[in-house]
Amino acid sequence: MSGDSADLVRASIAAFNRRDVDALREMWDDDIEFDVTDVLLTGPHRGKDEVAGLLRGLWDLLEEMWMEAERIEEVSDEELVVVVHQGGRGHGSGVAVEARRGHVMRLRHGRIWRVKVYADPASALAAAGLR
Repeated sequence: MSGDSADLVRASIAAFNRRDVDALREMWDDDIEFDVTDVLLTGPHRGKDEVAGLLRGLWDLLEEMWMEAERIEEVSDEELVVVVHQGGRGHGSGVAVEARRGHVMRLRHGRIWRVKVYADPASALAAAGLR
């Protein structure tokens, strides 16, 4: 795996965990598309403003929200599959949620360009031709 691609993934996860949308926007291509239809039945979301709005909405719902990369696989120079373990705790209710997800990420010019989130990591791996 190219160090730059893996570093970008790790940096984006760290910014997500800090809820640092400004740092994330710097990592996104101007034409970013974020597709969460498999897990949230919404989207795809296009453009930095729309994707930032999606994340802010999620952060508003959850008092605590985190993500960690369990596996990063390079499909090509500009495509990766990231298996993540993520979780959170609801505002007010305190209900904890956790899940494993698969993200197929495409990069363009060293920035995150397309992200498709799968409810099941195996589906993301299969979509990218990996096992």
